[in-house]
Amino acid sequence: QLADKYVSFGANKIYDSAAHPDFMPTYWSCVDQDMLHDCIPWLLEHPEWNPVKFVPREYPVPGANLLNVLIGQPISEQASDYVVMGGTVTVINLQLAFYMGFTTAVLVGVDHRYPSRGNDGVPGTKFIASDTDDGHFKSKSGAYFTPGRFYNRPELNPVLTHVYPACYSTWAKHGRRIVNLTPGSAIPDRVFEKGTFDQWLK
Repeated sequence: QLADKYVSFGANKIYDSAAHPDFMPTYWSCVDQDMLHDCIPWLLEHPEWNPVKFVPREYPVPGANLLNVLIGQPISEQASDYVVMGGTVTVINLQLAFYMGFTTAVLVGVDHRYPSRGNDGVPGTKFIASDTDDGHFKSKSGAYFTPGRFYNRPELNPVLTHVYPACYSTWAKHGRRIVNLTPGSAIPDRVFEKGTFDQWLK
């Protein structure tokens, strides 16, 4: 219902959601090279799934907008110049939304938890996916991660302590809001304003 009412930003394998199989966001992004290797074949096979797409310039997906993705820079206010890889694609979408002029961003499904897979090693390093994954939504294809392929372990603490607060500060200094609607999210209320689905649906 939120997607029917508002412009939406999706990412990565959102097209594979079993709970919302027909959902197509207004904008879609993917910047992680391992995830892109998974997504690109599906995108090429399904041209009818056609949100406005954003990918790194090193991966010129047909019809997609190409981003200059940097590491270790301040959060970008000018996505046409660059965006910062902030440890989660949510940060990319917040930079895109800021550049597009949105004054409020509501976060849906940003629980900031990865219960098992990929958490049994050094954050930011690679792991090989198995056939189980309880850290993402249930997918139509049966597995969010493709078993046997490499992916990156999440870096939850730096995102929580540095990157998300930087996003909040960037939005707030321009009088804009980031509101987390995710029930049970591990992102504390001190990082982003907290809201409810009922509030926004009304």
